[in-house]
Amino acid sequence: MAGIPAYRNLVSLSIAPVNQTVGKPYSDLLSSIGLMKDILGRSRIDGFEFQCLEEWDENGPPLDNRNERLDIWRASPKYTIQDIARLLKDSGANILSVHAKRDTGIYLCSGDPDDIGEGKRLIHEALWLACEIGAPVCVFHLWDTWKQDFDLDCIKNIFAEISSDYPDVVASVENVPTGLRATPRSTW
Repeated sequence: MAGIPAYRNLVSLSIAPVNQTVGKPYSDLLSSIGLMKDILGRSRIDGFEFQCLEEWDENGPPLDNRNERLDIWRASPKYTIQDIARLLKDSGANILSVHAKRDTGIYLCSGDPDDIGEGKRLIHEALWLACEIGAPVCVFHLWDTWKQDFDLDCIKNIFAEISSDYPDVVASVENVPTGLRATPRSTW
C-alpha cells in the first residue's frame, strides 16, 4: 500500500475515557482536545486514538447501550465530521488512529438496506476523518455484538470496497466478540 508509513512501537492513548479522570464526561469533545494538548506537553506518549462518538451526531442517539447513553446524547453539543476534523487539526495533537463510531457494525448487521447504507456512510466518515487529520490507522467494530446471525461476507465486501477508496489509511477491524457460535477471525 503506497503512502502507509513504516511502523515502530508507538505509545498511544485512547482519549475519550481519560476525560473522566478530570471529572468531565467521555463525550466532551473540547475537554478531550484540551487534555490531548496537556498530556502531550508533559508525557512520553507518541499520540492518541481519537474515538468518533455517536453523542455528537444530531441524526439520532446511539444504538449501542442506548438507554445508558441517551441522556448524554441529549446533553452533548453536536458536531459535523468536518467540525471535528478542523478542531483536531487546529489542536496540533498527534492522532495515531481514529476509532469509528461503534454503531457502524450494528447498522451493517441489521439486514435493512437503509441501515446498511448508514453503516457505509459511517465507514466513509471515519476513513475520511483519518485521512483529513493524517491518522494512519482507522479502527472499526464491523458487527453487532449481540446479533446471532449476520452476513459476514457482505460486511467483508462492503468494508473492502470502501476502504480501497482510502489507500493512505490502514482500515483495521477490532475483533470484538459476537453472539455467533464463533467470533469472526480477522483474515480480511
